Order: sequence, then structure tokens, then C-alpha cells
Amino acid sequence: MITRLRVQGYRRLVDAEVEMRPFGVMIGANGSGKASLMEVLSLLSAAANNGFADALGRLGGFPAVRNPGAERVVFTVNAGGAADAFFYELILRPASMGFAITGETLRVEGQERLLISSDGSSTGMMDEAGVIRRSERISKPMIFPHTGQHGLIQKFREALGGAAYTPLDVRPIAPVRHPQAVQPARRPSQDGQDLVSCLLNLRETEPDRYEDVLAALRAAFPSFETLQFPPVAAGTISLSWKERTLPSPLYPSQLSDGILRFLWLATLLQSPGLDPLTMLDEPDASLHPELLRLLVELLREASDRSQILATTHSDRLIRFLEPAEVLIVDLNEDGSSKFTWGDQLNLDHWLEEYSLEDLWDHGVLELRDRTHP
Repeated sequence: MITRLRVQGYRRLVDAEVEMRPFGVMIGANGSGKASLMEVLSLLSAAANNGFADALGRLGGFPAVRNPGAERVVFTVNAGGAADAFFYELILRPASMGFAITGETLRVEGQERLLISSDGSSTGMMDEAGVIRRSERISKPMIFPHTGQHGLIQKFREALGGAAYTPLDVRPIAPVRHPQAVQPARRPSQDGQDLVSCLLNLRETEPDRYEDVLAALRAAFPSFETLQFPPVAAGTISLSWKERTLPSPLYPSQLSDGILRFLWLATLLQSPGLDPLTMLDEPDASLHPELLRLLVELLREASDRSQILATTHSDRLIRFLEPAEVLIVDLNEDGSSKFTWGDQLNLDHWLEEYSLEDLWDHGVLELRDRTHP
């Protein structure tokens, strides 16, 4: 997984260093830098999959993300474990075409193994035979897939693989509320158009995980019994929600926003197809406060299989977290972002009398005043 990330010159991330953990929930005021950190992680994932320029374009291009006072933008990543600990750096500067990559380095720390080295004019990359091949500099990060690429480069690329999710669209016209075509699906997509296929796949290939989804639904909604999958037409299937208190099942068009979002989240977090990094923007949206404890349990369990980073504005969600799971995003006096984990604030004396929820409500977790909760 990613263990440390340093970002320089990107929006409010003027020079921000973040320790990355298996599971964390970011809190902080609007405009503090939570979204910027998610963007950077998504850009790095795109770089590893040959989509960096397109991903940057969707954010408005290089001029839109570069801090006005910065001459360059630098991403520095530490990833991997004891056997293969990687160091990666990518340097971008303004250019006539928007940006130019003026430096890129990938090495295995603790070893004399330089896998990628670039000075902006030429690049050296180790091939599968362990030989550094020089080439002219190209306009995309060299960590994207190449024929003959060294296996360690591929391993690092896998560590950057990530997917970001915003709250599921549950409007009446949303795909998740309508019958769906049966298709291969190892995890539900952002819009939920393959949620039924994913549940069916889970039931057939990972029955224990499917039962875990049902168990989470029964814990969240006491009258819930089971899910059924009635066919609608050739190749099309629906989902029905069976409750013991109702004579007939409910269909997605009849389910509440909160039920649909919780079902989608439970399915996603139990899916075998999770990326190495899973980013969730406000997963608590539309959920009743009583469901938040279950959501945290699902997130923790999923962090054994994927690095989980979420954001929230819900003080009720914080109630169910440990200080080591809360990443506080605040602003320095110069307006730049600062990232601090809750267990780095020496909150033990406060937690003898107050909950994390209380400390956030009174501004203690926002680093502004830790003298009077």
C-alpha cells in the first residue's frame, strides 16, 4: 500500500506530507484540502494506467491545479512493504502545452535499484532483463504499462491502483433503481448499474461474503429477510427486497435513498474486486445515524483487503472511530493544508471525559483550540 505521500505546489497542498494508513477517515472544513488529497491519489492512479493527461484535463488542466505561488508541482510517494519499499517522485512544470514532466524517479529503497530515472530530456527505464534502456523523454509518466517493463515497476504500479467513489445517485431516473442487464461484475460501479450482477456474482463465487452482505442488511434493517433476483426480460434482471412485515417484496424504485446507498456500500466493501486503494467521499450520505456504526465496521473489515480513505462531515460517524483512524485536515496560517492523525494530538486526557464527537463539536479536532472543549 501507499505509506507516505508528499505533495508540493498543488492547490492548497503547498508542501503537505501525509502518513497513509490502512484505514482513515478525513475530517475538516470545506476548502481545507480533503478533496485535493483525493485528486492527487486519483491522478497517481491514472498515471499508472496511462490516463494522467486525461485525468488532469478533467480537473481543469495544469494551470487550474498548480498553486499560484509554486513554480512546479511535485508528487512524492513511498509505497510497498519491508521486502520491496518503493520511492517515487514526479515533477511537473508549466509548459506551452499546459505542463511538462521535468523529473521522474522510481527506486527500490535500501537497494541500488533505480527503476526509472528522468531529467526531463531523456529517460532511463529498467527492462525485464534488468538493463536500463535510455530513450527520449515522452509527455506521460513512465510508470504506465510498457512492453518488457520490469516486474518491480509493475508491482509499484499496482500499489497506485485506486478508485474513487462519490455518494450513489439514487434519483428516480438513476440506473440503480431500474432492471439491469446481466454482466460480469466483481464490484459495483459508481452509478450502481451493475449492482444486481455484482450481488449475483458474489452469491455464486463468494457465498460467505454474500452472506456477510445479508447479515449487514439484517443488522441495519431488523425487518429485512433476504434479496431475490427476479428476471424481467431476456438478459435483464431486477432486485427485490423481502421484509417479513410486508406481504410483497419491494423493488429498487420503491426503496429509500438510505437503503439503496447502504446496500451499494455493503456490496462494494465486500467485493473481491476492490482496488489496492479505495477512496469514498462522504459514504455516510443519506444514512440514518444508527447505521454509522455498521458502516465503520464494514470499512474496517474492507481495509484488510484494500487501503480505505474516506471523507465525512458527520460528527456522528466520528463517534465510532478510534483517534488513529481520524485524519484531521486543517489550514496553516498561510492558508496551506496540514494533515494530522488523531492519535498524534495527545487526546488521552480529553477522551477520559469526552468522545471524539464531542471534541470535534467543540473544535478541538480542528487544531484551533485544544484548551477548552
